[in-house]
Amino acid sequence: MLFLKSIKANRMTFLKSVTSYVGFFIPSIISFLFIGLSKDLFMRADFIQNVLSALLIIILINFIINSKLKHIITILALFFIHLFVLTELVHHYLYRSQFSTSSIFILIETNPVEAREYLSTYLDFKLLLVCAVFVLNYLISIFLFKRREKQNSQNSWLNHSIKIYSKQLTISSLILSIIFIMSISYEKLRPFSLLNNLLNGYATYKQDQANYKKFSYESEGGQFTNFLSNSSNDSTEVYVLIIGESTTRSHLSLYDYYRKTNPLLGKLKNELIIYQDVISPHAHTIPSLNKMLTFADYSNLDAKFDGTVIQMFNKAKFKTYWLSNQRPSGIYDTFVTGIAKSSDERYFINTSNYVTPFDGEILKILKNKLDEDVNKKFIVIHLFGTHGIYSKRYPKAFNIFHKNPQTKFNHENAYNFINAFDNANLYNDYVISEIIKEVKGTNSKSFVLYLSDHGEEVFETRNSEGHTDLIASKPMLDIPFVLWQSEIYKKTETQHVYEEKRSYNSEDLIFTIADLAGITFDEFEPTKSIVNAQFEFKKRVIIDTVDYDKRFKK
Repeated sequence: MLFLKSIKANRMTFLKSVTSYVGFFIPSIISFLFIGLSKDLFMRADFIQNVLSALLIIILINFIINSKLKHIITILALFFIHLFVLTELVHHYLYRSQFSTSSIFILIETNPVEAREYLSTYLDFKLLLVCAVFVLNYLISIFLFKRREKQNSQNSWLNHSIKIYSKQLTISSLILSIIFIMSISYEKLRPFSLLNNLLNGYATYKQDQANYKKFSYESEGGQFTNFLSNSSNDSTEVYVLIIGESTTRSHLSLYDYYRKTNPLLGKLKNELIIYQDVISPHAHTIPSLNKMLTFADYSNLDAKFDGTVIQMFNKAKFKTYWLSNQRPSGIYDTFVTGIAKSSDERYFINTSNYVTPFDGEILKILKNKLDEDVNKKFIVIHLFGTHGIYSKRYPKAFNIFHKNPQTKFNHENAYNFINAFDNANLYNDYVISEIIKEVKGTNSKSFVLYLSDHGEEVFETRNSEGHTDLIASKPMLDIPFVLWQSEIYKKTETQHVYEEKRSYNSEDLIFTIADLAGITFDEFEPTKSIVNAQFEFKKRVIIDTVDYDKRFKK
């Protein structure tokens, strides 16, 4: 009788020992159930990877003899499993796609203000509930593990059993390790490995960053063979490039939006060339500007190291300025900041971790720079534009749209976001018109070119707002592209062709700017300039692989 009680007690101890490791698998199970069981290929692949990872970690932990070391490693392993799986779940919930290498770039380049605004916009009750469950499971798992370790130290039968089965455990761990490594190595499963994406994404980012550092401080670097500029030493020239943020053209009255979101630019309409069909190559800032401001395009991504628009004007003996309301860095200096570093003067007004200044603050610096006694100036103005949270992008005086807007998604949340976005566009209209007004006042040979880095979905084609390459919609890629020229410029530069219906991808922007400024070099391709007589339509590729016109213009 005592023998049977002993066996029963030992069996219960063994079961408790096994159940103490259940916490390693709960996150994967929750994630799998939350997204929708096996209907999703991404989540099935992620689930397999996560379960294999958990099994391997558990077996390896049981080979650690030192109890303190085992305790620390187990707590850390539980933490990272919960963090990794939760990251995959949140990413898939928001973007309906697996965590990818490009996601690493976006995370690294995100600053605290953007992260805080992003979370306040997208963190809903479901995600908060899941996060709470993950935290609770993590704490329970640690408690069960501690209790198991205490029981194991007092149970000679279990310790004896582990010794007997150590050979089997060794063989099992080796087999599992081989399966795990093969699953990561298998080409079709590799993209679903979060660990693989984290390591590869970070390595690629660091390599790109190192490459940028090689030329970012070289003010006249870049590959510009047989460089020529038709700029006269006697003339006063002011060329301004305005880069907006998260502005889709379908919400602008310049593009026939039903609300008057461009009252000031509308008054200047006869002075503007408004291109109707320009898109961005990405729905994120950094990858878009990496192409817009360099020679890179989808067919040659490494060409971004061959020279920048700033270096081009430095070579043409212009004084170059970078005026920005974007934060200069995320975790590391952003690639855009690397490009800006080769300018003669740089001003970043957005340096607070808590508050983003209104774009109008940049006008003070612009006025000061336009007054400088310099004949030739090239000025890049990087605005915060209509970046979410939209209601924080404009002063109270521009809060005029309150009525329910036109949308097929008829609910209060959509109304609020659309109204705030339209108000942000109204303020953006004021900032851009003021920039044109200031440049116009210089009475110089000048142009102002305005475009956005990418567009924005605001309850237009989907029941959501925001932007992402992973599930890019048409409004996320459709951008405004507006050109203003002074009367002196129009009289002296008569060789250009202005056809507002030309379809264009802003990844070729550097060629258009070179053409407008009268700069030529062997690498210049006239077919890629929207104002050139030799312009040719080329396949407009977005996100490096997708044909925009086939996807959105069927």
